[in-house]
Amino acid sequence: MIPGVEAFLEQYHMIEQSDVVVAGVSGGADSVCLLLHLLELKEKLSFTLAAVHVQHGIRGEESLQDAAFVEKLCRRYQVQLFRYDYDVPEYAKQHGYSEEEAGRNLRYESFHKALEELGAPEGKIAVAHNRNDLAETMLWNMIRGSGMRGMAGIPPVREGIIRPLLHTARVEIENYLKEKGESYCTDATNASLDYTRNRIRHHVLEELKTEVNPQAVRHMAQLSEELEEAREVLARVAEKERKRYVKEDADRKS
Repeated sequence: MIPGVEAFLEQYHMIEQSDVVVAGVSGGADSVCLLLHLLELKEKLSFTLAAVHVQHGIRGEESLQDAAFVEKLCRRYQVQLFRYDYDVPEYAKQHGYSEEEAGRNLRYESFHKALEELGAPEGKIAVAHNRNDLAETMLWNMIRGSGMRGMAGIPPVREGIIRPLLHTARVEIENYLKEKGESYCTDATNASLDYTRNRIRHHVLEELKTEVNPQAVRHMAQLSEELEEAREVLARVAEKERKRYVKEDADRKS
């Protein structure tokens, strides 16, 4: 197991005993790493684990190969798999979404479908965002204009969605899979500069790491954690003050 992952999971109480967890497994390095870590923790924490794979119908034969890879991986590790196939471009056109938005909506719809089928609609959804994804999101939110919530990037836990690898660097994930001798799929669209997030990943973030500070991504993850903690404190204080003024107002009226 990558050092720090289990402690991070415990810090945010991501999984409790007897939880039902569905993990998003695309076949990429991050999601394969996530599945293997959850399998390592499964016996210790006594939770039920299943995998969800969404075939978006965007990359033709490559998408089908990814789905076959995930099916084989789950058979090998004896993990129950829920596979869902969609025509994302058509769905996006019908609903007025970008393909990226449409794909995200259908992924989370699929996670909830799987939990329903498992008889655990309140179960946990594990996704494989890592520290690099967090840094990209922070930059993207800042560029578009953001408050404290947006600048904190991606939360470790929100509304039943957990991210055990959020503070794990991409290079750690790749090294872990190499040491395990585990293969994974590579999505060719991740290299395309047609997507804004990819331009941030390959140009902006890479420039920050190579020309400004090699620890830029780590430092951004630390900032994200501090911002999220500050936001939570401010929210608690604001709620306390709200209740106090509501009570005082009610007392005056009575």
